[in-house]
Amino acid sequence: MGIFYLGLLPSFWVRLRAAPDLPAITATIPDWLAGASFSPGALAKWWICLAIVSSDVGAYFGGKV
Repeated sequence: MGIFYLGLLPSFWVRLRAAPDLPAITATIPDWLAGASFSPGALAKWWICLAIVSSDVGAYFGGKV
């Protein structure tokens, strides 16, 4: 199952990065990042990674209390 997971998950990241148009993601681009030349799929990937990391950090510190 681990080999299947490690082989399948990256294929979705590649497909997401190559996505032509994601209107929900492009509507949430901050002003300071709007001038950068990122594809909507790349922005979606970074927002997802940021959400995962921040929820993990919040769970760590929330569990310490």
